[in-house]
Amino acid sequence: MALAYAVFAGLWILLSDRAMGLLFSDPEALVRASMAKGWFFVAVTTLLLYVLVGQLVDQLNTSHQREQAEAEEKRRAMQLLAAIAKSSSDAIFAKDDQGCYLLVNNAAARYMGKSAEDLLGQDDRVAFPAEQAARIMSIDRRVFVSGQVETNEECLNTAQGERVFLATKGPLRDAQGRTFGTFGISRDITDRRKTEQALHDSEERLRLALVAAKQGLYDLNLETGEVMVSQDYATMLGHDPTSFRETFAEWRKRLHPDDRVMVLKTLDDYLAGHLPAYRVEHRLRTHDGGWKWILSMGELQERSAEGRPLRMLGTHTDIDVLKTAETALRDINTTLEARVIERTAELTAANRELETFADAVSHDLRAPLRSMNGFAQALREDCGASLQGPAKTYLDQMALATHKMSDLIDGLLALSRSTRGDLRQDRVDLSAVARRRLTELTTAEPERRVAWDVEDGLVVQGDARMLDCALVNLLDNAWKYTGITVTPAIRVHRGEVGGLRGICVSDNGAGFDMAQSERLFRPFQRLHRQDEFPGIGIGLATVQRIVHRHGGEIAAQAVPGEGATFCISMPQGFGTSEWAPPQAQH
Repeated sequence: MALAYAVFAGLWILLSDRAMGLLFSDPEALVRASMAKGWFFVAVTTLLLYVLVGQLVDQLNTSHQREQAEAEEKRRAMQLLAAIAKSSSDAIFAKDDQGCYLLVNNAAARYMGKSAEDLLGQDDRVAFPAEQAARIMSIDRRVFVSGQVETNEECLNTAQGERVFLATKGPLRDAQGRTFGTFGISRDITDRRKTEQALHDSEERLRLALVAAKQGLYDLNLETGEVMVSQDYATMLGHDPTSFRETFAEWRKRLHPDDRVMVLKTLDDYLAGHLPAYRVEHRLRTHDGGWKWILSMGELQERSAEGRPLRMLGTHTDIDVLKTAETALRDINTTLEARVIERTAELTAANRELETFADAVSHDLRAPLRSMNGFAQALREDCGASLQGPAKTYLDQMALATHKMSDLIDGLLALSRSTRGDLRQDRVDLSAVARRRLTELTTAEPERRVAWDVEDGLVVQGDARMLDCALVNLLDNAWKYTGITVTPAIRVHRGEVGGLRGICVSDNGAGFDMAQSERLFRPFQRLHRQDEFPGIGIGLATVQRIVHRHGGEIAAQAVPGEGATFCISMPQGFGTSEWAPPQAQH
């Protein structure tokens, strides 16, 4: 328009002056015509200027109104976003085209570790340290590409520690679709991720447990007969898991003929509610045509409104090795029982022979011993006065030897007879037995002053004859080995020796060296010299045989010169069920 006006004005000035010179020869007329032409030019120019200025004003007004409308639309869009952000637990923010924050809700500010006031109007490079800003802008570029909305999961080191966010970003647009910034929503999915990870770990542990236990899972649709199975289910039967398809009908066909009726009845009874659980052991045909023992367990998961069973979940466990071992063990037990019966019969016969032998030996040995002892006695009576020196000594040694041999025969018989016969179950008051025997010993040797204590309530179950013999042997030993003690004392009480708890006989006599304790219970083995404490070494062996016959144990503890303690522990069913604290009775 300006160029057209310049061309028109130039042609007007150039041509109008020449035309007026030709039309008006009178100078006065020419002047008036020139003035009229000038005023005409001013009027036209003024009119054009007026039109142009009016259009410019209209354009300015229109542009201002449009800007105000756009600002109002942006404000409304931001108000709507702010209203959403305020009530949301997600982190929500908005930025303008220059990347400066227009909106930051409380959740976003909390994760960023700054207040909303500190962030508004600032971009990331100003609001955050360089490393954190680069991290945020890197994520921005990754999730907002070419104005398209994209989603990305990122792990950020926030003010609250390392958190995982599901970030969604997109363009901010007004009502006319014009873009004026970007918005972002970051949802904290840390707890969800932890839950998912925990679920994954749990499923993995379950899978590993099932693999380790050789178990396969099945999911049976009782209406259609379709069965979904795990890979281990197919593998344990020798099938390829990728091609194996299970159905209820096929499973029935694979049941061992000897197990089929029992298994199906068990299943029917469970589904009908007659059994609390479905658990059955049976054999299934494998892919190669063999048989494998399976432990099948299941639980009903769904029923119809009418009570009809719909779905059942369960496991198949490979117990083939266990069943093989059970069969082998059963065969071994059968063989072992036969061998035990055979050995028991042999042992019974051997014991009977030993008893017969002991009786025969004692009878056969006693006759010559009596003869030797009789002749020695006759020789002493007839020729004793004439025997001098070594001859008299030899005669005395013969008498001692025959007497010792007689004692050994008596001990052998006592050991043989101590556990002979059937084991009775009597209620035996060992306290009464101990008091009786100690009273007898005191009466037999009134010159000895022995202090003895017997605890009340020492009652056990067992054979009265055998237990009486065992306790009497222990008390006789205690009485004998306190023979040279200045102030002898014997105590019968509840106690413990070497971790063995039971009924104890304690004394403060000669004691013995624990290094030789393994010889204590051997027949005819003695830990003291004959001239110190006479005996044949059969008493403790007898006690041990009686205790072992009752299924019990015996233990000893001693110190040379300070005494010994012997403890008898009776098994469950023979001993008392409760033990009270030791209480000595005088």
